[in-house]
Amino acid sequence: MTISFSRLLSSRPAACDAEVSEPLLTGNGFRFERIVSHGQASPDGFWYDQTEAEWVMVLTGRARLTIAGEPHDHDLGPGDAVFLPARCRHRVAWTDPHQPTVWLALFRCPARPLPSRKHAGQRRIIELRLCRPRLRVGSMFDGRRVAGSASIVRRTFS
Repeated sequence: MTISFSRLLSSRPAACDAEVSEPLLTGNGFRFERIVSHGQASPDGFWYDQTEAEWVMVLTGRARLTIAGEPHDHDLGPGDAVFLPARCRHRVAWTDPHQPTVWLALFRCPARPLPSRKHAGQRRIIELRLCRPRLRVGSMFDGRRVAGSASIVRRTFS
């Protein structure tokens, strides 16, 4: 695994007509992305209805999120985060047109079954490398908390 550094706030794409989504880290069962919006919103009548659970945090800018069944929209600013379970219908109602809105999004892909006992001779290793800056992330995967600074979490299944 290679160590890589990112400048999440200083290397933003220029304002454009479309939202820009960049994968930062992918692994077995998850995807971590940076999303940059410049005043974009979901089209009228469009709802996200994903098979993945999603945790999203606004780093800079402002946004408004509509969640199906909720009585009001949710305004998000720097440091605000929301967890959306799989199949939670939602849409981006508004993002600030005067400054970039930078989001971090963690997607938990549908679970894959663990190897059955008939494959007992095979081993599957899951690794996750967390790099600087030091993060403290509440894991939605198995209830454990994960912290990192170029550390490795390693699990082996037999």
